[in-house]
Amino acid sequence: GNLSKLADMDLSKNKLVGTIPTCIGKLASLTSLNLSFNKIQAGIPLEIGKLSVLEYLNLSDNFITGSIPQDIGTLEKIREIYLQNNHITYAIPSEIGKLSSLEHVSFQGNDLLGPLPSEMSELRELRTLNLRDNHIFYQIPNKLWQDGSLEKLQILDLSRNLLTGTLNPDFGRSWQKLKSLRLGQNFLQKALPVNGALYTKMAMLQELDLSSNYFTGSLPSNILQLTKLTSLGLGGNQLKGLLPEGFFKTTTLQALNLESNQFSGSVPSAFYEMRQLKSISISGNHFEFGTFPPAIGNLLALENLDLSASMVSGTLSSVLSQMTNLQSLKLNENQLRGTIPAEFGTLLELSHLELSLNSLSGSLPTTFGNLTDLISIAVETNNLNGGVPTELGNLVKLQDLSLVHNKLSGPIPSFVGNLLLLKKLNLRGNGLIGTIPTEIGNLSSLQELHVAENDLKGSI
Repeated sequence: GNLSKLADMDLSKNKLVGTIPTCIGKLASLTSLNLSFNKIQAGIPLEIGKLSVLEYLNLSDNFITGSIPQDIGTLEKIREIYLQNNHITYAIPSEIGKLSSLEHVSFQGNDLLGPLPSEMSELRELRTLNLRDNHIFYQIPNKLWQDGSLEKLQILDLSRNLLTGTLNPDFGRSWQKLKSLRLGQNFLQKALPVNGALYTKMAMLQELDLSSNYFTGSLPSNILQLTKLTSLGLGGNQLKGLLPEGFFKTTTLQALNLESNQFSGSVPSAFYEMRQLKSISISGNHFEFGTFPPAIGNLLALENLDLSASMVSGTLSSVLSQMTNLQSLKLNENQLRGTIPAEFGTLLELSHLELSLNSLSGSLPTTFGNLTDLISIAVETNNLNGGVPTELGNLVKLQDLSLVHNKLSGPIPSFVGNLLLLKKLNLRGNGLIGTIPTEIGNLSSLQELHVAENDLKGSI
């Protein structure tokens, strides 16, 4: 056909199959091509490099394989390229550095290999670079932040790759407009720079994720210079020692992840005044919490609280019931005792509750039946007694119910047959009696059923 004047083609969100035809290169007037969210297979045709006026290319969320063609370097007008969530492999071609107008790039969720091409330093207009979830390896090239490179960059996501090396003091020197830096789940190592561009040049930084790497040493006090930081992820490293003085006095931080490190020291009262916090995960460190701190009830904005494996002792405080925005509460692997407060039944936003590996006693509160957004309950290896409350039958979103190794008694309630989304039911190691209710046969989503080590009778 003759589509020589076609400028904008959007075929996204259909069920298109097959390959991208090579005749695509004849659409000389095409400025925007969107084939995302289809079932297109095979590779990107070389002819795509003939679209000399193309500004927008979106082939994301298909089944495209092969490599990114070198011919992509001829798209002189291109401003946005989205190839995420395909099966594209091999290295990013160095020709990408010729795209002087390029502003936004997303190759997330592919099988890209090799090092980052240093030629990307020539992308003077680049604002967003998302290469998350690939197999990119070796070190981040120094050239990407030297001599004014990538000065307009605002979002950089290199997480979930195979990057190695260290963050030297000059790292990111020219990225003065950067707002989000994600380097989590790589193989970066050694100490964080004590003095460096990370703190002095990135004054606009709002999100910093260095989690799940191999960083060692202490947390430099210069991190307090990042006064616009709202999210800090350092979990899953080998960091240790005391946190910098004044760390808990920041007024912008909303999400804090320090889990699975070796931080130590007492938790200052200033921590409980960080009322802007929405998410805290500081489990698996050596902080000195002592008894469960009632002052944590001041943090009314919290949506996620994880104090697992933090040597917290004493009893659960009902002040948690004031934190009505809580969606996830994890207090497992501590030294908590006493009963679970009935007031927990007011946490109507709660979707995940983990209290396993403590010394909690008493019965499960019947008020749990009010928590109709609950997806998982794990209260394993405690000293709970009594029956499984029938009110739990209200939890129609429940997918995981784990009450293993307690002292529960009575029958397995027939209401479990109403929990149609249940994937895991673990009541192992209690004192349950009676027969296995036939209603369990209604659970078409069930993947795990554990009722061993009880006093059940009858037929299967």
